[in-house]
Amino acid sequence: IDDTYFVTKQGFSRNEVQLPNLRRKDLLTNLTCEVFNTNLTAPATSTVSLDMNLRPTDVRITTPHQPL
Repeated sequence: IDDTYFVTKQGFSRNEVQLPNLRRKDLLTNLTCEVFNTNLTAPATSTVSLDMNLRPTDVRITTPHQPL
């Protein structure tokens, strides 16, 4: 997404991304992070799937026709 990063106290490079405007259509979307060091090695990748807790789109309360 971008080329900004910072180095942690342990000496690791770290990049963070925030996705503030996610919508229902983004549910279960896969995001892949790809990192590389030089042209001599293959890039490392990691993929996450966006799993979200969403409000229901519709709720109906019905009365049973007979007692429970």
